[in-house]
Amino acid sequence: MNLAAKQAHQEPGTYWHCFPLQNQARRGIWHGIGADGVKFLDQAFPKATRVATRQQEMQIEFKCGSIWQMAGSDQYDSLVGSNVKGVVFSEWALCNPAAWDYIRPIIRENKGWACFITTYRGKNHAYQMYQAVKDNPDWYCTDMTVDDTERSPGVPVLTPADIQAERDEGMSEEMIQQEYYNSPMAAFAGAYYAKQMRDMVAGKRITRVAHEPTLPVVATFDLGIGGEDHAAVIYIQELGTEVRIVDSDSYQGTSIPDICREIRGKPFHVEHLYLPHDARHKGQNTGKSRQETYEKLLNVKSTLVESPPGSVNDGIEAVRNMLPNVWINEPENFNLIESLTGYRTEESSQPGVFRLTPLHSWESHLCDALRIYAYGRRLRISKRKRANYSHLDKAVC
Repeated sequence: MNLAAKQAHQEPGTYWHCFPLQNQARRGIWHGIGADGVKFLDQAFPKATRVATRQQEMQIEFKCGSIWQMAGSDQYDSLVGSNVKGVVFSEWALCNPAAWDYIRPIIRENKGWACFITTYRGKNHAYQMYQAVKDNPDWYCTDMTVDDTERSPGVPVLTPADIQAERDEGMSEEMIQQEYYNSPMAAFAGAYYAKQMRDMVAGKRITRVAHEPTLPVVATFDLGIGGEDHAAVIYIQELGTEVRIVDSDSYQGTSIPDICREIRGKPFHVEHLYLPHDARHKGQNTGKSRQETYEKLLNVKSTLVESPPGSVNDGIEAVRNMLPNVWINEPENFNLIESLTGYRTEESSQPGVFRLTPLHSWESHLCDALRIYAYGRRLRISKRKRANYSHLDKAVC
């Protein structure tokens, strides 16, 4: 924030500070107070430098003409169109990686700058970015642990005794390695599929999985909830008990005809669709359901996966049970792999106690698409008629 304040007065323009989620931005910074009792906003942006402070937009306008605004990476599409000069991504590992792809052309055109603050939380897009640019002279990169970080020369932020106190008070070693030592091998706290994903890596089931032309391809969808303009599609083949994920895509602000055009352009033919139960609801403008629209545009039949109310955790368990039989085509499914690794619940107000429902984040959409398939697959398998061997029964005399 101090960097943004300095730059805003040296080069007037628009500056953003992005958190993973919009509500986190308001809670963590906009209303945040430092250990010294001073509000973060007042420390970084003294009121004497401001023209206006707009609570609703989380926006500050300075006398020098610059604008600083907080936002969530989950709402990045609403930011596109602004002529931003500098952007800070806080907790970059938790942000939607698509946000940077939308913003970076603006930054490059304006000869602006971007800053990414994070711990790794797995070998995800944050880790991959650091590995890609750490030797690039146009980037400044630093990877520091608690042992490397000082408030002033010779004065550590935390001492080894502080870290040991964390252990003694119940903080898991995995969390300590993640938060204090920036270990890329530490999993998300509360991650639903952490063990299954570690097993997949150890079993080398995240690898190159070629599409098999003799096997049918099915597509499973997440269509967003509550009017969200999101969609996610995963393409799957089955061979016996094996589930092979050959490709996947995510969409935001994309029409159904455009999604179907991309599906038809795949190097394989989709023979069946799995859709969430709310795909049957008819649109007010068209009078047709999304199920009808997808079936017509792709010329295939679909299965509506009927899941009872409150069954998200039941579906998550279905995915857990399926993952030991899953193979993922790594080159085409980086976002899916990262989504499965990061899909999680979050701590409640009581430390160490997690909520009963998933955190709704960018990872949710692909994970929901796989959950639809896993739940539908379980129902399909359970309905198979079992062989009747009663005619072979013999009495014992």
